[in-house]
Amino acid sequence: MQHDLKRLLAYHSVENIGIILLGIGAGMVFMSKNQPLLAGLAFVAGLYHVFNHAVFKSLLFLGSGSVLYATRTKDIEHLGGLIKKCPIRLVFFLPEQLQFLPYLH
Repeated sequence: MQHDLKRLLAYHSVENIGIILLGIGAGMVFMSKNQPLLAGLAFVAGLYHVFNHAVFKSLLFLGSGSVLYATRTKDIEHLGGLIKKCPIRLVFFLPEQLQFLPYLH
C-alpha cells in the first residue's frame, strides 16, 4: 500500500492513461470493423477522459502540494486531522477528491 500522497496520485495517473488508451483502441477497432458510430463514441469517450483527468489531476496535485506545505509531510498515515489544521484547504481539496468515489469498493 502506498503511503506517499503524490506518488499515489502518480500511480492513479498511470491507471487512467490505460483507460484512455482503451477508449482510443476501441475506436480504432471499431473503425477497422467499419462501425463509424461506435468508433466516434469510443474516441469521444477516450478524449473526454483525457480532459477530465487533466483537470482533476492538476487540481489534486495542487491540493496535495498545499497540504504538503501546511503539514511538511507527504505520508498519508500522518495526515489525520487536516480539517483542524487547515480548514480552508479542505474546502478546495475535498471536491477534487470526489473523483475517487467510483474506486472505493
